[in-house]
Amino acid sequence: MSTWPRKNSQRTQVVAMRLTQDELEKLKETQETLKNLGTTGNISETLRLIYREFDVRNWKRRVLERMN
Repeated sequence: MSTWPRKNSQRTQVVAMRLTQDELEKLKETQETLKNLGTTGNISETLRLIYREFDVRNWKRRVLERMN
């Protein structure tokens, strides 16, 4: 286990994924928008902000409504 200092004491896990060119462009656009709003603009921070604000229950409800 690494002993390098972290900003918080929560355990973290590295996640990697392949993106299509369209997905990458959307991520870059989101990243640039967040950068313009004052975040670091890196991909990790971009994804953290998206996940922090994403309402899974609301999304799930809307998906289930569309399926019926």
